[in-house]
Amino acid sequence: MTEFGTLNWSILVMYVIANLGLGFYLGKKIESANDFFLGDRSIPWWAIGISVVSTYVSALTFLGGPAWAYTDGLSVIAIHLNYPLVIFFVVTFFLPFFFNSGVASIYEYQEKRFGPTSRSVMSGVFLLSQGLTSAAIL
Repeated sequence: MTEFGTLNWSILVMYVIANLGLGFYLGKKIESANDFFLGDRSIPWWAIGISVVSTYVSALTFLGGPAWAYTDGLSVIAIHLNYPLVIFFVVTFFLPFFFNSGVASIYEYQEKRFGPTSRSVMSGVFLLSQGLTSAAIL
């Protein structure tokens, strides 16, 4: 299967068109930065939690976990078994706290609590770790 094929191209084109159409339709409702970044705070915290889980469990995790277990043995399954526990803990305890505190991100909360230097340092650490993680995955 070296060719992408007509069926695959048509599905891809329809997917892109549908996403652009949805973005154009929903984009008309956005009037401020608060609407864009926070959804005007009209989404409940548990729905945001589901979104976080969906984002976290990406295709790389979904496909990479079994591949990692295949190459290194089933001892790595302990890491993947802990994901649901950690996600449940975060969504149940941390997410409602930050949602109700009126901040858009953990970094905004950190700036309010510890100052702008703290926010900058932790943002840099996050960007560096994500860059290294992406490099390792690729």
